[in-house]
Amino acid sequence: MSLTDSPELEYYEEGKPPEKEPSFLRKYWLRIVLALGLVAVAIVALIGIIAQIEISKGTGSITGQVVDPSGLPLPGVEVFVSGSNEWALTDTEGRFTLEAAPVGEQTLVVVQTSIAESYSVAVPLGGTLDVGQIIFSPDS
Repeated sequence: MSLTDSPELEYYEEGKPPEKEPSFLRKYWLRIVLALGLVAVAIVALIGIIAQIEISKGTGSITGQVVDPSGLPLPGVEVFVSGSNEWALTDTEGRFTLEAAPVGEQTLVVVQTSIAESYSVAVPLGGTLDVGQIIFSPDS
């Protein structure tokens, strides 16, 4: 910079250049960090509340046996609770257990070779509902 391009002496107060206004981030960084922290805490709390609601709904288990009309066990039949992720395949004796079925009135669905039958059941909180033998005839 040439001497002619230099600022006048009056431009400087107290012998130093004027201070520049700090950028928005420099000026408010602490407030921004605190606000983001508060949002993170709120999100974690909301997730915890939602998880607590799901836990409070509770679960129970359902057991039973799927047999054909003559009373023979049907292995490999899919059994599930409608609207949930709880499902099982029957074993060689036609028995099944659904460990974490949602509590209350539920629809139990039995499926084999694209034929399904549904049954209304009431799952007890923390208990086991034994539906006994379900007579299923996939040929009908």
